[in-house]
Amino acid sequence: MPTSALYHGVFRQNGQKWITYNSTHLSKDLPSDEELKKTNVIIMPGSSASSYLDHPWILRYKKWIHNAYHNHPHLKFLGICFGE
Repeated sequence: MPTSALYHGVFRQNGQKWITYNSTHLSKDLPSDEELKKTNVIIMPGSSASSYLDHPWILRYKKWIHNAYHNHPHLKFLGICFGE
């Protein structure tokens, strides 16, 4: 079962809009600051990789999380494993 399907089925309520991003794809953007302004919750599932590795996608993801956390105080985060 894809991870997004699991979270949609367990957490999503009627009328909510969910957008799914894959942080391991460097060619795809993570949510922008404009998107984060309109967002209420970020769910960050685990990974088979270690959060301590210096892979480009992990470094990019860490920077994005830092920005989201510090510049969008209205956001709620649910981090599951992966050093969250």
